[in-house]
Amino acid sequence: MTIDPEIRDRIHAAVDQDTAPPGLAELVVRRGRRRRARRYAIAGLAGAVIVGATSAAVKLSEATGTRSAEVAGNQQTAWAWARSLPEGPPADVPFFGEGGLHDGDEVVPVPDRVIRSGSIAPYRVSGGWLVLVGIAQELAPAVLSPDGSLRELPPWQYPEHSNDATVVASADGTQVAYGDRVLDLGTRDRTSIPRQPGEEIRLIGFSEEGLVYQLTGPTRTTTRLLSPDGRAVDVALPAGAYVSPRWPADVALSYPESVDECVVSWELVDLHWVERSPGCRERAPGRPSDVSPDGRWVLTDDLPEVWALEEGRFSEVAVPRATEERWGYPVFAFSSWESTDTFLIPVTDPPASGDDRDGTDSAVQLVRCTMSTGDCERAGEETMLGPDWPLGLG
Repeated sequence: MTIDPEIRDRIHAAVDQDTAPPGLAELVVRRGRRRRARRYAIAGLAGAVIVGATSAAVKLSEATGTRSAEVAGNQQTAWAWARSLPEGPPADVPFFGEGGLHDGDEVVPVPDRVIRSGSIAPYRVSGGWLVLVGIAQELAPAVLSPDGSLRELPPWQYPEHSNDATVVASADGTQVAYGDRVLDLGTRDRTSIPRQPGEEIRLIGFSEEGLVYQLTGPTRTTTRLLSPDGRAVDVALPAGAYVSPRWPADVALSYPESVDECVVSWELVDLHWVERSPGCRERAPGRPSDVSPDGRWVLTDDLPEVWALEEGRFSEVAVPRATEERWGYPVFAFSSWESTDTFLIPVTDPPASGDDRDGTDSAVQLVRCTMSTGDCERAGEETMLGPDWPLGLG
């Protein structure tokens, strides 16, 4: 399966830059939050990302000078490792897979109108799962019921050339935010997100205090919080800090530029960002991808090592280091937290030599790694995915 040009260009850009653009990890893998905000973040109509991981790795190898054959060989090593692991329970996040939407042991049929690209994942909400239907700027969120039926929500006309059809959901699954509004799924009541003419809205997610979002105008970007009573207040980020739909909405990070500095994290409490204990280290952790739901761990391109934000140390999980190093950036980007203690790595069946598998099925095995033990296991059985049904991992 060929990789979407937008994804390829952004992966190449991430390799060439000192820091990864925040949108890259958001483009390739998503997940919902349990304790904090569940959000549904879509970064454009990307193509088959997860199933196209081998193609992505081959393209990435061209950017870094690594031989494609070497990358393909190491994909085979990764696949053999994943299949050798003991089998654990299915992934505790919903995702699109063989036969429909998978959520634990449940498989729900999905209508053809639902977008199932690798960057678009379903999330649990009241009455079912939040999905997207439509094309281009005519996208609309919908609730997929357990019987496979759809309840479409009012559409939002996305700006021309927009590649950020972001939708976020509250932790209890009763509210969703998209476009310029917050919608109550039970009552259909709508609350407008305050902004000035010309300002663009970037949704971050729901915290325990309300919806965190950013307004970008001609000269500056402002971070705000919309409380349940409809009042919007500024929650200015500390200097050098940033937030991302990739992690809990009430966590901000300031990432170091040198090994002599600390990774500092903040938590949003009572409308103020409170600094937590900074994590200092002998060496700098790599690019951040996904923060655990409790804000303790951050996945970086140091896998199999995972950084503890407040403790200022690495903990290692049992991913073969030689394999990981040759997977390189794609593994870091595709991995995602399943819970406060576990994260998931999708491993793809590599293609035959000289064959990028265009038009054929591929197999994906989700691997679960547990921070408290350092062990990894298969998260359920592998699944076969057709070329038009890539895995969307929530």
